[in-house]
Amino acid sequence: LNPGGMPNPLQEAHSLCFDTDGNVIVVDSVGSRLHRFTPEGQWLGEIGLGPGSGPGAFNAPRDARVHRSGEIFVSDADNHRIQVFSREGKFLRMFGEKGRGPGQLLRAHGLEFSPDHTRLYVADVDNNRVSVFDPAGKFLFAFGRRGVLAGEFRDVHGLGVAPDGDVIVSNYYGPVQRFTADGKFRFEFAPAGFRGWVHFHSM
Repeated sequence: LNPGGMPNPLQEAHSLCFDTDGNVIVVDSVGSRLHRFTPEGQWLGEIGLGPGSGPGAFNAPRDARVHRSGEIFVSDADNHRIQVFSREGKFLRMFGEKGRGPGQLLRAHGLEFSPDHTRLYVADVDNNRVSVFDPAGKFLFAFGRRGVLAGEFRDVHGLGVAPDGDVIVSNYYGPVQRFTADGKFRFEFAPAGFRGWVHFHSM
């Protein structure tokens, strides 16, 4: 399928979101591209520069979310950063760098905004934590660490934010956990165990 003659067909539709006009943004992790489609499936174009390491280019992006302002935030996983584009798709800024320190990233995956859009939650698989930034890219705080106890992570992948601001996090190997907006553990559910393995990817 190559709707609208898109020059770089999808290799892996890893995740998707909607922009403020209702168009669909599809993250191609293998192709290192972001495609935009109308709700009817007509290809509108690419966001960013495709594969690469410079500003606006991607290396295995995993997820995207759109701020209420229209800005598009992308977890550029293997470049160890978050990139931000205008509503029209123009590169604006980026933040994060490779590492394990505060505000650093190893494999940014799931993204989600708080209900008031003042916080961006980032699931970092290889740091086994959720890092929290403001929309300008200022690091606010992080929570979580690798482990099997309540509130600890096992290859954190996906996250979502409830209307009350609680953050729900999926571990790749289970379970799913619920935290307050400030990262305090509340409870867990959906434990692993289907045939001895489980891959909870995103939500």
